[in-house]
Amino acid sequence: MLKKFGLAIMVAGLTATGAMAQEATQFGDKLGFMPVSNTNRPLIGGTGDVQATLDGSTLTITGEYSGLRGDATTLSIHSAPPGQAGPEIASIDIAGGTEGEFSGTLELDSEQLELLQSDNLYVVVRTSRNDNGELRAWLMSQAGE
Repeated sequence: MLKKFGLAIMVAGLTATGAMAQEATQFGDKLGFMPVSNTNRPLIGGTGDVQATLDGSTLTITGEYSGLRGDATTLSIHSAPPGQAGPEIASIDIAGGTEGEFSGTLELDSEQLELLQSDNLYVVVRTSRNDNGELRAWLMSQAGE
């Protein structure tokens, strides 16, 4: 089921339950371009970073990008093992140019939580020139780093 989320800037922190604070789980990776074919190679470029913080079932995603060939329009979240393409499960609007930042939150259901915790969710930065996306990164667990 595809969910649409508006852009939201959020300050992420720790939540306290009782006398103990529960630490949020971190995910992220470098955003890089992945040409799908020689036909769309001229439409793809750029670099960036994505970070995600899971607090309960709330996932806060932040990041930055630069060097895109078109203006950023959407950050879409997909499910698939690393290196494979998968269906879109949510999206966050980005009001940006060829460089900028993004931030948004979404609530994950139990299936999506399992996908995230097994490194099977990734993000795509879509642009005005390439609706299939210019940049991609899997939300890899940062535990132990």
